[in-house]
Amino acid sequence: MPPTTTTPRKFRTHHGDNPVNTKSPLFDKLCGEWVSLNTDPNTTNATRRLGQKQPALAEHNTPGDIVDAIDAADHLEAEIMISALLESFQDGDQIAGRILLQQFLPFVASITRAPRLGSDTQWIEDRRHIAIAELWHLAATIDIDHYRGRIVCTFTWRLRHRAASTAADGRQIPWGDSSDFDIITETTNEEEPLLSEQYRLAPVLAWAHSQNIITQPEVEMLTIIYIEGNRTDHVAAQMGLKPATVSQRCHRAVKRIQAHVDQIPEPAAIA
Repeated sequence: MPPTTTTPRKFRTHHGDNPVNTKSPLFDKLCGEWVSLNTDPNTTNATRRLGQKQPALAEHNTPGDIVDAIDAADHLEAEIMISALLESFQDGDQIAGRILLQQFLPFVASITRAPRLGSDTQWIEDRRHIAIAELWHLAATIDIDHYRGRIVCTFTWRLRHRAASTAADGRQIPWGDSSDFDIITETTNEEEPLLSEQYRLAPVLAWAHSQNIITQPEVEMLTIIYIEGNRTDHVAAQMGLKPATVSQRCHRAVKRIQAHVDQIPEPAAIA
């Protein structure tokens, strides 16, 4: 599923008054613009044209309808719809871009929240702007075909990594929302996986296995895909399974780890 389980309601008002105060001038502005977009009569035609170009997005009349559909979709359906939005945005469709922004806005909020030790309000707002800028750049440049089947996890992990690495005064954006634990691969040249500077995936998987959260075959499957960087269809061919089966098994294993994310030791303890 897309990473919207932490604070979705605040950003899921498509019609009527602006949502409740988000304590961020930037988020308030974006939410207000989103409501205006969905209530503009011209938006319906633009949304239908988007659906004509992308069958996965057909039968929806407003951008809000598409966001709701993604929120309600299973993992594979969400992958297909978000890939379609990215393709359209990279082709110049601005409605697709606005939908992507709204879809990932809860994730941006989660990765730019205040650190536990506190921080000044302006710095927090600055990194929200940084994260939004990185979102636009990533949406315009990500290699959709290369990451097809795991586009959501790759997109959000790379967004988190970029926002953290460009954060002011070197402070890192906190890691650990259960909604985005499945964001576990990053690349610098679209080929070689680069793991998180804060958490290494291999020790996390070993810890989850030691706690009987995931099985050894699941450890091996997640390792082959997310650490070694193999595509899902390649792994499926090796194992004699359907790509959808491999994707579903990985997704379920990650969901079980998500349920115990608060128990994962600090990086130094499992490195």
